[in-house]
Amino acid sequence: MFAWPIKAGDCFEVTFIHSLNRSPITDFIEWTGRDMVVRKSRFSTFGAGVPVPAEGVGTDLIFADGHYELIGIDKHMPFFTIMTQEAPNHQVSLHGREASLLELAGSGQAVDVAVRRMPLLICLLAPGYIPSTP
Repeated sequence: MFAWPIKAGDCFEVTFIHSLNRSPITDFIEWTGRDMVVRKSRFSTFGAGVPVPAEGVGTDLIFADGHYELIGIDKHMPFFTIMTQEAPNHQVSLHGREASLLELAGSGQAVDVAVRRMPLLICLLAPGYIPSTP
């Protein structure tokens, strides 16, 4: 569906609208070269379904610049699946590039997010491919 170059140590973001409190949440995910690791989550309001360290998610909750950050999540994943819908309307961003999974896949689709080696030709044919800049 889309392909972007990524290297070990790069972080990308997945932003979505929380289904209950209707505020944006951004998860920060690092590609380690072996798997993806959720490092932290940023949000502006609490609500049902927003995790906190007392629930065993993350190591600390800090408040800065008008938002909360749940840090120390360190959840390792080889891939993850997102269900596309109008809300939460997931956006993926990396190095200033942004892709709307809803626009690319349509509503009600299961989209796997994974890092894989791919032939350049396949990447060039992907609608969301944006080559690296020097």
